[in-house]
Amino acid sequence: PGRVRNVMNLRRTSLVAAVAILLTASAPARAQTAAPAVSPAAPIPDISTLMHQVLENQNQVDKMRENYACRDTRQVEELDKHGRVKKTTTSVYQVSFLGHMEIQRLVERDGQPLSPDAQKKEDDRIRKKIEKYEREQQKDKAKEAEREEKAEVSIQDVLHADRFFHPRREALDGRQVIAFDFEANPGFHARSQVQKVVQSLAGTIWIDAQAHEVVRLDARFAKNFKVGWGLVASVHRGTAVAFRQTLVGNQVWLPTYVQAHVSARALFFGVNQSEIDRYTDYRQFHVKSSSATFPPKK
Repeated sequence: PGRVRNVMNLRRTSLVAAVAILLTASAPARAQTAAPAVSPAAPIPDISTLMHQVLENQNQVDKMRENYACRDTRQVEELDKHGRVKKTTTSVYQVSFLGHMEIQRLVERDGQPLSPDAQKKEDDRIRKKIEKYEREQQKDKAKEAEREEKAEVSIQDVLHADRFFHPRREALDGRQVIAFDFEANPGFHARSQVQKVVQSLAGTIWIDAQAHEVVRLDARFAKNFKVGWGLVASVHRGTAVAFRQTLVGNQVWLPTYVQAHVSARALFFGVNQSEIDRYTDYRQFHVKSSSATFPPKK
């Protein structure tokens, strides 16, 4: 299992990272503000401008999403080389948000709650993760400036490495969205690792016309992506992810569904899996503190 998890980390570092580059779609979005209805006949905005607006929204989300928690039901299917299911595992997580992180606390596996020992290990893991985050916040200003600079560079990488086409207005769940397709720019020669990952992807993005938030993203690797000429790792063509989010409480956009099909290899170990995350039962909460004064004792 540990070796398989190491291979699955390939999805985090290549597939999901690449999707994050594509408009940082894996992050929950900012509060929804009132806006006039968009006419279906309205002109379609410049894609470059629209992408930068989405990026700016993501820089405002961290504090607001900390007021929300939910339940993530994850189903993982291990597949054989013919695509047949060999094993299915279902896990349930309690999800909360801390800054830019999603904290997932495992509470149930295959319909059974964790044993006391397993729960203690999970609690210790979460505690260490939070402590690490808090230590990193000591350099918050420097890290924030560095993160914004990297995000801006990533957007520029996307704009150069990909070709965007067929922009159109559509209706999705009763809202006006702007959709467009993307694929590798054949005239661009990728130099950085980020550019190479992005140039391996193709798919479609749907952006809310009022909120400038990604509400849907379907992306796939249109060609094999290799790390270290394939000696270190390789993500196979057809590896794909589907992402959905919705407006929760008429305040903030949060994920509802993520599906990833991963076919990859790292060193001598391979993985062929399908994973679905369903986010439900969103709850909003506020943490308040109060103090009281008492007369001194005589």
